[in-house]
Amino acid sequence: MAEMRESNGLVVKADVDVSDALKGLKALKREANEALKVLQQLAKFLDENEDVAKKLISVFTTEELEEEIEKRKRLSK
Repeated sequence: MAEMRESNGLVVKADVDVSDALKGLKALKREANEALKVLQQLAKFLDENEDVAKKLISVFTTEELEEEIEKRKRLSK
């Protein structure tokens, strides 16, 4: 990316190669999309299998669940 700017008689030219950064961002997006698909499949499975969801949540203590709820409340603010 090349850019020319003039300010108070000073001309600055910057030429920056961002191709590696773009490749990295595209790879990150692909991974995020794949993770989203898996989470959607899990949500669908748990909706269809409520008994499994209840068993999964029972492995956590009440204190752990309360702490998680508080964390999520803070994040949603």
